[in-house]
Amino acid sequence: MTNLISLWAPAAREIPEFKPEARYFAAMDCLVYLQEECSYRAVRLNALTTVLLHPYDDRPVGVKLKGMHYLHEKLKKILIGAGVPEAQLSGVKLISYWELALTSFGDQETQAAERERQRLLADRAKALVKDAGPVSEQEWLEAA
Repeated sequence: MTNLISLWAPAAREIPEFKPEARYFAAMDCLVYLQEECSYRAVRLNALTTVLLHPYDDRPVGVKLKGMHYLHEKLKKILIGAGVPEAQLSGVKLISYWELALTSFGDQETQAAERERQRLLADRAKALVKDAGPVSEQEWLEAA
């Protein structure tokens, strides 16, 4: 049986010394890297990346990467496609995940930009053909 006073008893083991390292939190599927032991402010860059800033300065003290399972599987496919043996995928550096997360939505952005470019071209072409006369009957006969 636990006494109420035992809940406030000091921990039997010491708090480990801080060292900069990336830590994975499975419950949130995120990876947090802190270079400095301090409180921090978070600035979200996109759905996957967050920069952790010093509480008083605008300097990064760490990063947070969300969706690590997704990022790991995507990076794994990229590296295997580039000819890296699957056995060598365990030592991937944090920078690789960071760069992948920053460019992860690049396909969507590229597709949106291409749709806008095509819309603009269609509008220009519409202006071009707007004043063109009718298609001759000879052209219709050949099309049939």
